[in-house]
Amino acid sequence: KQWYQRRVRGAIFQQQGSTWILQLQAMQGMVGNFEVKPDQMQIFNPLLILVLIPTFEMVVYPLMKKIGIPTTPMVRIVSGMVLTALSFVIAAIVQTQIEARLDTYNTIHSTNYTFNELHLEANEFLRENQVHRLALIPQIFVLTCGEIMCSITGLEFAYAYAPVSMKSVCQSLLLLSNSVGNFLVIIFKKATSNYVEIILLNHHPGCDTGH
Repeated sequence: KQWYQRRVRGAIFQQQGSTWILQLQAMQGMVGNFEVKPDQMQIFNPLLILVLIPTFEMVVYPLMKKIGIPTTPMVRIVSGMVLTALSFVIAAIVQTQIEARLDTYNTIHSTNYTFNELHLEANEFLRENQVHRLALIPQIFVLTCGEIMCSITGLEFAYAYAPVSMKSVCQSLLLLSNSVGNFLVIIFKKATSNYVEIILLNHHPGCDTGH
């Protein structure tokens, strides 16, 4: 069961290196004279992991026990899955703000730019009044919390309950699930790409999807 849930979590988690990068490319990244690049935002995940692992062990889990919330592996894993899903709710809210600002720009300037055109380097002027890239920190934070509660607990759980001769195998299978998750993303993207293009064409009748 844990292997199946990790396939789904792996598929979701890996979006921070693909879908979230596309989202960042459509956002404004200037901090003074310095530009925060989309790829640079990925540094927050490992930094937060280093900070949050001891924080969870020394603060969060003891506090949960103190107020009567169970901290068994299953409770941690389920909580991690909920937090992972919540991070994408936050991502969806950010996305609506990006598209709302783009619609406002189109209305004011009588243009018909689409979300895909925000990524083009030549259209940097479109990103000047967009949501800032640092606005993604909350969803990265929530996703990292979910990763700590789900992934780390899953590895500990598999190692503790597996027979001695199977400990390494179980650890390997859990890591393999991330690869399977990535494969699921590829399949899902291929299956939905045409549907997304139809939505874009209906929402912006004059737009070119690039195909």
